[in-house]
Amino acid sequence: MKKNLTRIFVVFITVSLGACSNAGLEKRLLSSDPAVRAHALAKLARFSQSRKTAMVPLLMEDLKSSDSSTSNRAADALAVMGEPAVPSLMASLQSSDVYVRINSAAALGTMGAPAISAIPGLVGALHDPHPLVREEAASALGQLGPGAKDSATALAEASKDKDDLVRSAAIEAMKKMGVAPEPAKGHVRQPQS
Repeated sequence: MKKNLTRIFVVFITVSLGACSNAGLEKRLLSSDPAVRAHALAKLARFSQSRKTAMVPLLMEDLKSSDSSTSNRAADALAVMGEPAVPSLMASLQSSDVYVRINSAAALGTMGAPAISAIPGLVGALHDPHPLVREEAASALGQLGPGAKDSATALAEASKDKDDLVRSAAIEAMKKMGVAPEPAKGHVRQPQS
């Protein structure tokens, strides 16, 4: 316990003073220790745009990791980076690795408003062959909120997807945008007499 607290304190001081390199911060962002990760994410959020841009290639490599924990943590860090990470995350929506596509869509959704320029890529991901990618893309568009209303037509189409989770995510996304989803044909309840 004492060793762990000492480690957290040292990391906190190092991160707070800005004395860690990009590679050192990358290790902290991917740490299995939630407190270490939280402090590193807070530090990353305060970086200048140019410093965030310098971190993108490191974290994009981590996003492609076969270790799901590493990939998920990299997606969290990329989401905190905001706009500098958007072009790389959009490109990753085309990856041959389904988990990279899922994490990229998730990071863009978590990012919120800075990811508005990713709408075309997320709309394209609504047609991905894998249902988890389609679901995550629909959710991400919903997280962008009313600024993503241009995607409402594509989401209405996704609300008719063969996968239940994709349909639900698309309908929820439209609601978050303030767009009323169309009722599904054939599923209208008839009044009982």
